[in-house]
Amino acid sequence: MNKGRDSISRYLFRIEDLKSHLTSEDVVVYGAGSYGKRLVDYINSIKAQERIQAIVVTDGEYEIEYRNIPILDALSYLENCEAVTIIIAVSVLFQEDIASLVRKFGKNYVYMTDELYVAMGAELDKKLAEPYHELDFMLTGFIKCGTTSLYHALYGCEDIYLSKQKETQFFTWCHHVKNPARILQEEYFGNIREEQIIGMIDPDFTWEAERVHAFFGSDIKILFIVRNPVKATFSLFKSMCRVGGGNFADAYNSFGGFDIRMLDEYIERDLERCRRGYQAYIFEYIYWIRQYWKVYPKNQVKIIFFEELVRETQAEMNSILNFIGSRSTYKGDSLPLENKGYVMANQEDYKAAELLHKLKNQMRAFRVTENPDRQLQELCEQIMKAKKIYDIEMTDGQKERLENFFAQSVRELEDALGKDLSKIWF
Repeated sequence: MNKGRDSISRYLFRIEDLKSHLTSEDVVVYGAGSYGKRLVDYINSIKAQERIQAIVVTDGEYEIEYRNIPILDALSYLENCEAVTIIIAVSVLFQEDIASLVRKFGKNYVYMTDELYVAMGAELDKKLAEPYHELDFMLTGFIKCGTTSLYHALYGCEDIYLSKQKETQFFTWCHHVKNPARILQEEYFGNIREEQIIGMIDPDFTWEAERVHAFFGSDIKILFIVRNPVKATFSLFKSMCRVGGGNFADAYNSFGGFDIRMLDEYIERDLERCRRGYQAYIFEYIYWIRQYWKVYPKNQVKIIFFEELVRETQAEMNSILNFIGSRSTYKGDSLPLENKGYVMANQEDYKAAELLHKLKNQMRAFRVTENPDRQLQELCEQIMKAKKIYDIEMTDGQKERLENFFAQSVRELEDALGKDLSKIWF
């Protein structure tokens, strides 16, 4: 990558962006998870594997090689390698930390985006023949409860095919297109091998029980993953302050930046409003689970507890695999934990994140496929450089208030499942 090139080109949105790098320079793939492996698979598919010098990772357990390309320790490699472009192929939540490390070594780098991830998957789909037939299982909830971690854990199982993007948001765009079933299959389910189990993880379907049943049929297995609702609520609150959800712009302005007192406003505005309107809040789990019990037999619905999945990963993962009909055995000792929690520090960066979030949702809802415009890329760059606050904690009073709010629904969940949750939640 030329040093004079504008920083806006750091984002690889399209396959053409990737190919422009591969035609002129060698690259190093930073990341050996699903993002990095898909990037390597695609580069191999276009016969450009000689351009990949290595795959590097920061820490943790990893394989010795992938597709005959060595997987090396990033710190040692970056210290000694010559000039190459580093393609940062990880979840967006980890990109900033890796970019900061790469800059310390004076290396050029670009970011692989989710848009490129999907585009490469679509191209790879065309190379394998087995067509989509029908869905075998679906995880329909809940957000902020480990769904991304479970997606990555299942992704590596040989006899499971997951939609090539975790969240299809199908019901937000299906009414904007003709033949939505065909588009769903073409864009998300294209490279299925014979006898693979087909599944999708889409926590936006939490409140869509009847539509899921009507569209996907009565035979699929349904999964829910639940977590201490107090922690899930706090995680959702932080996520909204990170990606621009939740209408917090006025609160940022009145407090002069992020302030934990914004959580009190969120509890009053969103949680208590649900209660006053006689509508369940998203983490009053038993209400939403019962909606699925109305249209699916209970033996087709499995409830997973995030805390148990983290503590007893191998046993819990094997229970999930057995439930969905997989012959695989989970080999890892731990869950690939995702989604680092930070918040935007000031109103300006929060508004940029809010605008980016809206633009991306519009692109997905209205099936916008043309090249991302300059505004989209500039927003990505601003958010990457934004001041962020980590390690946010609730006050004791906020925690107690949330525990009181959720107490009744937790007790109802205990009664419905015959399970004592006081030791793992409250």
